[in-house]
Amino acid sequence: EVKFDGFRALALKDGRITSLISRNGKSLADRFPGLAEAVGELPARSLVLDGEVVVLDPEGRSSFQLLQSLPTAGRTAPPLFYYVFDLLHLDGRDLRARPLLERKELLASLMRSAPDQLRLSSSLESDPEPLLKEMKERGLEGLIAKRAHSVYEAGRRSGAWVKFKWSQEQEFVIGGFTEPRGSRDLFGAILVGYYQSGRRWFVAKVGTGFDQRLLLQLHAKFLPLVQP
Repeated sequence: EVKFDGFRALALKDGRITSLISRNGKSLADRFPGLAEAVGELPARSLVLDGEVVVLDPEGRSSFQLLQSLPTAGRTAPPLFYYVFDLLHLDGRDLRARPLLERKELLASLMRSAPDQLRLSSSLESDPEPLLKEMKERGLEGLIAKRAHSVYEAGRRSGAWVKFKWSQEQEFVIGGFTEPRGSRDLFGAILVGYYQSGRRWFVAKVGTGFDQRLLLQLHAKFLPLVQP
């Protein structure tokens, strides 16, 4: 299956009550109310789904950066979706001990009449070599290989699911900012780095990708933290 770059989440429905729960047990329903409401429209009295909350870029690729900036996007917010890849419970039946292929068949049937914001993460059946080549050319992040007859192992990392990633990435922290120049106000660029072996290492200045709204929001967060 395609590896999505978003927030992993369980979706629950019990009668008229729906919720989205993050991997660490926090509610996401207030953050993504439209997705929680869409889960309520699925044709089941009760269910538990496993999936990923994602934002798609103009090329149809999931983007964690766009997802993180969603609260500041306003009217220009990109489309938000919940891609579902597993079905754990359905109308009182615990399906976790059923083979993956059987769970996916039940899920595909359930998702036929799903709202547009809910999408099925389909299985890709192909020879690995041309599939990997095609996905790299499309700029996708990676794949997840799953054993077809595996059970769902809750609360642990299962050896039945293996990630294949080819994108180069690194998480950085913001250590400071530069003075504005030219037409830019508030600040010029942020200074980013990373921690390694107990030390902080500077990486680069980042001065692009900020609209005026984001400049204002970041600057307001920076000011209380400024120190000599």
